[in-house]
Amino acid sequence: MDEKTCEDLNMSTYLGVVIALQVSVVMTLLLYRIVAIQRKRENFSRRAFLDNFVFSSTKDSDFNSKEDKSVRTLLVSSFLETGYGRWFKSTSLRSGKWDPREVSEFIGRKFEISLAGLILALLLEELFSLSPIFIPIFMLIGFVLPDLLIRSAGERRAAEIARALPETIDLLNMTVGAGLGFQAGLDRIARTEGNPLSDEFRRVLAEIRLGDNRTRAFRAMAERINRSEIWNFTNAIAQVEKLGIPITKVLQDQAKTMRAERREKAREQAQKLPVKILAPIMIFLLPAVMVIVLAPAVFTMFKAF
Repeated sequence: MDEKTCEDLNMSTYLGVVIALQVSVVMTLLLYRIVAIQRKRENFSRRAFLDNFVFSSTKDSDFNSKEDKSVRTLLVSSFLETGYGRWFKSTSLRSGKWDPREVSEFIGRKFEISLAGLILALLLEELFSLSPIFIPIFMLIGFVLPDLLIRSAGERRAAEIARALPETIDLLNMTVGAGLGFQAGLDRIARTEGNPLSDEFRRVLAEIRLGDNRTRAFRAMAERINRSEIWNFTNAIAQVEKLGIPITKVLQDQAKTMRAERREKAREQAQKLPVKILAPIMIFLLPAVMVIVLAPAVFTMFKAF
């Protein structure tokens, strides 16, 4: 092989790498755009769902209409009647999926991804003589993977709500102190703010307008989010309803308590940092330091012998 052929091969390899990098960048940007559009659609559908005051997902009714008798609908209904289905329903509510149709579609995707795992396992078995034991493993991974995704989304959303709660309580205290009622202040915050906590307040207000008690509506919100900060706020609202104490004093105390808890958690995380950073230092930094320190001595010993 002459020198020109080698140069052509190197040039083709270089062009192939460049094209592959460009394709990967374009695919990453396209995927990011698709995820952003999907989030906007979910926010729009959730707010439209709130504005229509349709809360079949918070009641004990079915997720599907009685007229729809398709196989997928029957599978979804049977799935929701199990304990695992009830857990999935509550996790979906925590992640912000309130529309019953959206949750039903997501449950249908679980079965579809599991079927895709079965097809992939059969294909790998045919092409690479994969062991048949991997067939149920691939199906199980496809069935459980959406659960992990939706649980992670619920954890992130609950953390965002906990972070936004102290500032929102301050705004609520300002609106109540300015002369608005508690419910009117909630409505003002729910319509002006654009975070998950404002969406929860919109849902609470909608449930109150549908006839629910204010305490029960806030307890339902606390059960959906399942964070200690939300439970403390809910219990404070329940005490206001029960004892008739001034709401402004309770809101001020709640905001101060939550900020103090946040400072304590930040201090706790800061104290854990040296322990967490010890392992990366031992794995990555210490070997480099040892090489720099001991390399001259090792070379001197080799020269001596």
